[in-house]
Amino acid sequence: MKELTKFIYLLTSICILLLTITKNEWEATGKIENSIYNPYDFWVLGNDLLLVNDLGFKSSPIGLLNFEEDIIVSNLRTGQGPGEVTSTYYKRVTKYTNGNFLLWDAGSNRIMKYNDSLQYITDIRASGFGRRFIQAGLINDSTLLTMENSPNFLSAWRIKDNTINESEMLWSISIDEYEELTALKNFVLMQTIYFGNYDGALYLTFEFSSILIAIDENGVKYIQKEPENIPLPVHDEKSGGYGLPIMGKHPEGARDIALDDNYVYITFSGKKISRWEQMKYTFNFEELIEKIKHSQRLLIFDRETGNFVKEIELPKTAMNFKIFGNSAYLLNTIDDVPSIYKYSFNLE
Repeated sequence: MKELTKFIYLLTSICILLLTITKNEWEATGKIENSIYNPYDFWVLGNDLLLVNDLGFKSSPIGLLNFEEDIIVSNLRTGQGPGEVTSTYYKRVTKYTNGNFLLWDAGSNRIMKYNDSLQYITDIRASGFGRRFIQAGLINDSTLLTMENSPNFLSAWRIKDNTINESEMLWSISIDEYEELTALKNFVLMQTIYFGNYDGALYLTFEFSSILIAIDENGVKYIQKEPENIPLPVHDEKSGGYGLPIMGKHPEGARDIALDDNYVYITFSGKKISRWEQMKYTFNFEELIEKIKHSQRLLIFDRETGNFVKEIELPKTAMNFKIFGNSAYLLNTIDDVPSIYKYSFNLE
């Protein structure tokens, strides 16, 4: 009996220790909710300086937020003028090493450069050809990656005088060159990519897959599918092949991507949405869509090699997740009101 009591005591102590370790990984340090209304995505430009794509602001959807004060510092208006954006939700942001950033606006097919105070600097123009891109983002300060609906779907360009042209193409990759990516012939899937750049490389992951891709100015560094091994959904030739997978037929994949000196962080689902759950939300389907955009799983990879390191649990389900220094920012839109939470985070 004494031995059993000792065993139970030891087991309880171990459980408490593990819970303490998990808790110490995430120390809440702040929260904002007053300056956001219907946020779709956000990026961290500096310590407590957030760029938010907020669909609640129809006339000025891109806002620069001071996290500490929970206020909007400045914003970008909708329009076709210098530095203005469209109201479409579909935008991507990659950063320069000096704090400036590049914003890709799919609604206008424009690539625009701003400083970290949200002041417009210039457009990056495509000279000499009339291509319409599906994605665009920085690999490094002088190299742009574009994605388009063509056989050579990935291209890297040297940026000169804020312009890219055919003579400055570094390389182009065929959609058939990598077996893991041939499903992107369904060009709609190209719109389901999350990406971020860091230290001379661009990292991509997918809403309906576990694939992680690292690209530098020389080409593809690695393609990682572990540990989930969820492929991109194969397009259905009978239905024309263009569209998103039917809900419940294919697992949900990544929810966001973040980077630091050592790691790639991917918030991840891995679930299929059951028929029962779809029926449960029959009369509030938008609530189900919002719910499945969130996840509490965080997959961590070595940034240089792509090797899977481990999985940990987020302190709260998140639609978007970003890292800056020793701080993690989580966007949650399904509790009470939309909020961005800040945590002190130490993986080591």
